[in-house]
Amino acid sequence: MVQGIGLFLLGSLLGASLQGNIDPRVLQAREPVGVIVLLRDRADLSSIPKEDRVARLHFLQDFARRSQAPVLTWLQTQEGLDSLRPYWIINGFFLRGTHALIRRLAERPEVQAIFLDDTVWLQVTEGPRPSGPPHPHTPEWGVGIIQADSVWNAYGLTGEGVVLANLDTGVDVGHPSLAGKFTGYWFDGVNGRTTPYDDHGHGTHTMGTMLGGDGPGPDPNDIGVAPGAMFAAAKGFDAGGSGQVSWILACYEFL
Repeated sequence: MVQGIGLFLLGSLLGASLQGNIDPRVLQAREPVGVIVLLRDRADLSSIPKEDRVARLHFLQDFARRSQAPVLTWLQTQEGLDSLRPYWIINGFFLRGTHALIRRLAERPEVQAIFLDDTVWLQVTEGPRPSGPPHPHTPEWGVGIIQADSVWNAYGLTGEGVVLANLDTGVDVGHPSLAGKFTGYWFDGVNGRTTPYDDHGHGTHTMGTMLGGDGPGPDPNDIGVAPGAMFAAAKGFDAGGSGQVSWILACYEFL
């Protein structure tokens, strides 16, 4: 499942045509160029129960280490290598290097494909707001539209005991609507900072939509669907709202 997510991400975000096994944009980019290298070997998780998530995670990590070892060792002996980051969520790695190195790498039998480390942009749009008088409930109109507040009141289900996460521009964990809900789990795939922050605002907004406020409690500023939940956060998009595939893959590994 985890490797499936990683491969789906590559398939959807790196949908480039290949010349041989190299994305043609790679050799058109200025050197050193960042690429995602996908190896041929695939992990077979069929013998490990889906419920045993820890065993599946450890299997993927061990499989990636063993499968990637020969080519990573070879790369360390090559000229033109600038930086390298292996992944286990896919059987592959990020590499920054020269065109000549990438051509030599593409000739190795382990390598299935080499993609440009693409830029992905957030699409921030404002959805249609309902016309007419305000919703009779105190929560934000979107919460009322999907009747999440009815679930709080009728069934007492607010997300308590659940941890939610977003992969976005970060989170302002000090925001009043998010107070006391941060688990401490944070990963910055953009700048590598250890303290949570949001230099764009989109991530704080989406986290508020997920769990901001106190639901059926006394706070009237209820903006979140699951106000009883806790959260973790991964930053894969920068202050301008863009992210590299390499950053996003690292965030998926953290999550």
